[in-house]
Amino acid sequence: MATTENPPMDPSTEPKKTAPVLSFTIKVSGQPNVTIECDKCEKVSDLKKLIEEKTKMAPTHQKLVFKGKVLVDDDLLTDKKVITGSTIFLAKGVASSSSSSSTVVEKKETVEAVRQKCVGGCGFWGDPKMENYCSKCFKEKQVKDQEKIKKEQDEAIRKEKEAEEAKNPKKPEEEKKERPVQENKMKCWTCNKKVGLTGIECRCGYVFCGTHRMPEDHQCDFDYKTAGQDLLRKQNNKVEADKLGDRV
Repeated sequence: MATTENPPMDPSTEPKKTAPVLSFTIKVSGQPNVTIECDKCEKVSDLKKLIEEKTKMAPTHQKLVFKGKVLVDDDLLTDKKVITGSTIFLAKGVASSSSSSSTVVEKKETVEAVRQKCVGGCGFWGDPKMENYCSKCFKEKQVKDQEKIKKEQDEAIRKEKEAEEAKNPKKPEEEKKERPVQENKMKCWTCNKKVGLTGIECRCGYVFCGTHRMPEDHQCDFDYKTAGQDLLRKQNNKVEADKLGDRV
């Protein structure tokens, strides 16, 4: 029995192999989801260009997050396991890492150009905000300035007080008259009545009977007003609030 062989196929009639189409869902906050389809998309930068066509957002302002990790422009999608059908989150208004790093470098160079050694001579770096002192020397400078200001204020008060005393000189105090001494304290100082051990000694220093024991009955010369003020001054200490200026 004769066998029939299949005739060879014409190469022109063979079906052409097409590259698989990759599809990604881009989730933008506050906007509808965007579907990106591409047949050749290897790097994250290629994906950002396609997103720009759909969203009109520049690649430098795109921040793509996949499974909690930020995708960098040079990352390969296969390395980050971004396969077709994956959902990628897009954050708007965030500059790319390259631009932010360049800004940080520029700021750092500017700060280094402005900084100089501490003028206090300690060897550390000074800060322009603290008059080119370091933090320690600046604190010591503030303490010295406060002491200097306080010293100047005390000196001004002293000179003002001296000028006031020169204008109004104090009168010499009158010589105190010698007070008589009670030699016999068994008798009343006023009526000379014998009181024995029942005599009452007043604060003026004399002993009186029951009739003349009160200050108004024997013309007492003791200053009760001044004594009371001194007692109140000792019992009631002056209370002052803690001031920040005293601690700086």
